[in-house]
Amino acid sequence: MRRTTTIILTLALVSALSLTLALAESYSFQTQTVTKIGDIDLEPGRYELRLNSTKTTAEFYDGRRLVARVKITVTRLKDGTKNALLTNRNGELVEFRSRDEKIVFLSENPNKTLASAEKP
Repeated sequence: MRRTTTIILTLALVSALSLTLALAESYSFQTQTVTKIGDIDLEPGRYELRLNSTKTTAEFYDGRRLVARVKITVTRLKDGTKNALLTNRNGELVEFRSRDEKIVFLSENPNKTLASAEKP
């Protein structure tokens, strides 16, 4: 009986974790020039942008390596340019537009250091 309860709880936990991962969104993009996010320079190359399930935080990955973590706001994209990265004059990433969402990167204390990006 105790073993059965343990197995059921383990399966429930694995299912919940799988559902959380499935709800998270991710996008791939490529930069041609150095792009800043917070105080982190994204060198030219391919990156993955992952949103948490509540769409309040975005993480930038270079392969499997976490490069930056930043707070975001997400709104519905009704019109305008789609599937684009928007930067300001200083090369700082301002927003990412997917097919149907606008992800705005918040400039308030986005990333103090790479070490802070690696902390949960």
